[in-house]
Amino acid sequence: MNPAYKIPSHEIFGTTILDEVYLDTKQVLKSEVERRKVTIMQDDWSTNQNDPIICHSLTNGTNSYFLDGTASKTTRKDTDYCLDLLQKSIHNVETEFEGSVIACVTDNGNEEQIIANQPRNFGLRM
Repeated sequence: MNPAYKIPSHEIFGTTILDEVYLDTKQVLKSEVERRKVTIMQDDWSTNQNDPIICHSLTNGTNSYFLDGTASKTTRKDTDYCLDLLQKSIHNVETEFEGSVIACVTDNGNEEQIIANQPRNFGLRM
């Protein structure tokens, strides 16, 4: 390592550099998903304070990618909440990344089992 190297400031790292890495990563995801059939995965858990955290990932059959995550202190984790987040993530995949979601994988929570067992009743095209 070069001792004369000046490490970027917290402000530069947290804005300019992070923004560039985010855009680069987003472009990689789009190139892997665009015009391809993908599977979306929803998983959830609770913090030590029992606040729900729900995350979505994608797989194109070769690689898996983190898509989004939601932590909510005020919203109760129920079927409607999980479904709403899932539908928003599917819409995001189809509009922003131009992928086609053909399947959904969830964990074995009660809310996810209700959605997984009857996807068409919830407006999902799977």
